[in-house]
Parts: sequence; C-alpha cells; structure tokens
Amino acid sequence: PMTVHEGRIYSLFIECGPEYPEKAPQVRFLTRVNLSFVDARSGAITQLKTLAGWHRGLSLEQLLLDIRRYEGAVLV
Repeated sequence: PMTVHEGRIYSLFIECGPEYPEKAPQVRFLTRVNLSFVDARSGAITQLKTLAGWHRGLSLEQLLLDIRRYEGAVLV
C-alpha cells in the first residue's frame, strides 16, 4: 500500500528445472517493468540477491518476497 505498486498486477513466469531446489529457478516478468535487475527485452530477472545466493534452504516464497520488496517498479 501507498507505493507505486498499489493496485497493479504483475505477471511472472517461474520455471523450476529438474535440478530445483539445488539450482535456482528461472524467473521472468511477463508484465513489462522498469527495474534495474530485470532485462528490459526478455523480462528475465538478471540480478537479485535471492537468485544470486540461491541454496536449497531458500523457497519460492522468499524469492517472491524479495522481488516484492524491491522499490521502484514502474510499468512501461
């Protein structure tokens, strides 16, 4: 609430390969966004603390919360 995110819906594609949870899932935005950690063309998340330091103890919930916490998301 009370942020640029309020009232907006963002769609993500999350693919957990056969090596999940040992290997991080691939995540990309289907909704166009302007975020420093998202490739503008593909929507792929290229740099995010949770993905960079992925280990078996992390969850998709933690990943989504990390994305949600990022400030400055703007629809294009």
